[in-house]
This record gives sequence, C-alpha cells and structure tokens, in this order.
Amino acid sequence: MTTPTELKESTRLQTAIAKAETERAELTEALDILEDEQRKAATLATVGLLSESKAARLQEIPGEIATAKARRDQLTAGIEGARELLTAALVEEAAAQAKADWDEAEALLSRALDVAKAAQTALDEAGSKYSDLNDLIDRAVTLGRQHVTAHLRYGMADLGERLELAKLFPLVLRNAGGPNHEISPTYVSSAHPQHAPTIEAKVTECVRRFAEMRTRTEADRRRGE
Repeated sequence: MTTPTELKESTRLQTAIAKAETERAELTEALDILEDEQRKAATLATVGLLSESKAARLQEIPGEIATAKARRDQLTAGIEGARELLTAALVEEAAAQAKADWDEAEALLSRALDVAKAAQTALDEAGSKYSDLNDLIDRAVTLGRQHVTAHLRYGMADLGERLELAKLFPLVLRNAGGPNHEISPTYVSSAHPQHAPTIEAKVTECVRRFAEMRTRTEADRRRGE
C-alpha cells in the first residue's frame, strides 16, 4: 500500500498547482482591466480630455502591466515545472503502490496456501467420516433387517438411503460457507437450503427410527409367542 508520505507529495504538488492556476487566472483578469484602463486613458489623451490625475495614472499602468505579465509568466513556468514533478511523483507512487499490492497479494496467497492445506486435511477427514458413517449405518441396517418382521423390512432397508448423505454432506458444507451446491436431499426445500438439518440431526433421527423398528419387531414377536 502507498505510504502517507508518498500520497502527501502528489497532494502537495496538486495543491500548489491549483493555487498557482488561481493566481494566474486572477492576474489575467487584472491585466484585462489594466489594458482596458490604458486604452481608455490613451483615447482621452488623444482628444485632449485627459486630466492630470489620469495622465499620472496613464504613466503608472505600463509598469503594472509589465509586473503582472512577468508574474503570470513566472506562474506559467512554475505550473509547467510542477506538472512535470507531479507526473513523476504519480509514476513513482503508482510503482510503489504496484509493489505494495504485489507483496500483499503474495502474502495473501501464502495464507491461502495454509488455508488450502487445512481445508484439504479437514475434507480428507470429512470424507473418511462419510465413508465410516455409511459403513456403520449399512452394517447396522444389515443386522437389523435379518430380524425385523416382514412388513418392516422395506423400511429398515430404506433407513440408510433416506439419509441421502451423498447430498447432505455437500449441502452442509455449502451452508457452512462452502461452494454453492444446488442438489439438495429430497427432505430439504430447494428454496430454503439453509434450513437443512445437520448430519448429526439426521443420523439421530435414523437411530430413533431404528430403535422404533426394533421395539415394534420385539413387540410383534412377543404377541406371536
């Protein structure tokens, strides 16, 4: 980023140029008035109507005009020189700003690399947890399905599939600030994906339904004995 000192140099030059341009404009206006006054006095002198006071004034005007023109020329030269300095200062500031931006960008990318490593580690762990979760649920469903009563078998087999973990995992990642993921589980409103349940909540629901099926199966068995 550009330092305050570098900014101050260009600002100082711009302020000085603006001030000099204002003074030059005022001098140009004053010169117009003096030259007009000189013309009028010369005209009166030609026809013999110039008073002594105006005659004395007529003698002063050329000196004032010369002084004003010299000052205006001085200001013009100063403005041109200051503009050259301003151009150089802006170039220097732009170069300094570019260097600062490049340095900052590289620092940000260095931090991004650290975040990328952490993200990869987290995603590797999440992927492993996804596989573990699917495996655990599949094994539990396989064991339970052997013992549930016939009318509950389909519900038991469908227990893991209803979680739709393949869709829920990326949606939860999106709701945590991750990339946009437009495919949502069927139990999540596409208009309000931010209201998706957590993975823990859905698995808790799965565990509850599994327990209900076991309870119903054992109750049916007891009634049949």
